[in-house]
Amino acid sequence: MRVHALLWLACGVFLRLLWLGQPPVEDNSWIRQTQTADAIQSWVEAGHPSWDAGVSWRGDTGARLVQELPLYNLLVYGAKVAGIPLNAAGRLLSAVLWGVGFLLVQKIWQRWLNPRETFWANLLFVLSPGSIAFGQAIMPEMLVQLLGIGFVVLLFRYRDQPSLALWWGIVAVGILGVLVKLPGFSHYYLLLACGLVQAHGAKGLISPRVWLGAGFTLAALWIWSRYTQSVNAAFFPEWTANANLQGFLGRWEDRFQPVYWVRLFFYLLVLVGTPAAWLTMLFGRGGWTRDGWNAPLLVAWLGGLGLMVLVWGPRTCMGRAYYCLPFLAPICAIFGKSAGSVLTQGSRPAWLAFLLAAGILAGCLPMAAYLLRPDSTLRETADWMQTNIPPTDLVIIKANHSDYTREYPQLPGFSYLSGRKVWIWTPHFGAKRKGAGCPDQPLDR
Repeated sequence: MRVHALLWLACGVFLRLLWLGQPPVEDNSWIRQTQTADAIQSWVEAGHPSWDAGVSWRGDTGARLVQELPLYNLLVYGAKVAGIPLNAAGRLLSAVLWGVGFLLVQKIWQRWLNPRETFWANLLFVLSPGSIAFGQAIMPEMLVQLLGIGFVVLLFRYRDQPSLALWWGIVAVGILGVLVKLPGFSHYYLLLACGLVQAHGAKGLISPRVWLGAGFTLAALWIWSRYTQSVNAAFFPEWTANANLQGFLGRWEDRFQPVYWVRLFFYLLVLVGTPAAWLTMLFGRGGWTRDGWNAPLLVAWLGGLGLMVLVWGPRTCMGRAYYCLPFLAPICAIFGKSAGSVLTQGSRPAWLAFLLAAGILAGCLPMAAYLLRPDSTLRETADWMQTNIPPTDLVIIKANHSDYTREYPQLPGFSYLSGRKVWIWTPHFGAKRKGAGCPDQPLDR
């Protein structure tokens, strides 16, 4: 591996360790982070992990909840048992998973990019605002990113030299990916279809190993969905497997609402890439379109992301910034190609390179700071509860400091950060039976 890649790795890990030990109070993601941390904390209190977890925001009802396959949670729990504080363990694990993903993505760059292009691809992969913010968050996004990159790397190797060992490695990684985050991982299967055609021809799509792999994957999804259904039905009927799937798919007409497309546009413009990166891709499009269209897996990757937007978009990448992370690797590859093309065309490449790097930094750092800004109301309320309310008391909270929290009953932040049992009161709980929740809201995964 080249020296500059190791320097980028060190820089990236350093940036993602700056918030080590900070409680999960980031305004853009504290709900998702505290859901994860609260589940792990329930294992700590029980003295052992399990497939489901207790929740602290349903008072003293003993409610239990299943979210995604808790692989990330198990790793954080292990670090917590080893003596690392929970918040630090969660952020440290995400930074480590990001670092391993960075090392793996170099395998992709080696196939698509030359050394100059690799430098620029790594710059954006390290400094992308979404990557910085979620690369240290207490949530499984970096695990999903690592599994996705690993899936592509295995597919490259399988395409070059098909073997049963590599095939079942792809199947195993794919099963973990869809069980941890189905909406954010399913698009990789279009790449798989493309790789199978490259390796075996059209008959590769109907070979016995493909049917067996598909059978194992669907069986794993079915088993996990039945378990989710059985656990969540008691206290979270809006989060059973069937209801959750319907919630994520939403209504077909939502896909035509301009607000979702505008939101996705800005997520990709300033949180995954930056204006400077997108302008480089525009002016250097000759480099990546010429070479990119000769890389069928890159085309399939982009096509898979397009399908992800159409199938899952309104409730995923069009509504939550962290669901845009699957766009990062292909965008970095295209940016690397474009930067290489632009810089070789200029009469003063050193000055152009300096201006481009400055433009990337000017776009990345402010937006990363924006994503990491704390929710002061959450932090101050939790601190006040910890100081003034006895640990054994039940607290009823009506969160009204934003439109989203006012309507959403699944808010673990107040209870997790304060260490108090909390009941979140919303209009939905006032009008419906206890535990009905908010049926039009999918699980905040």
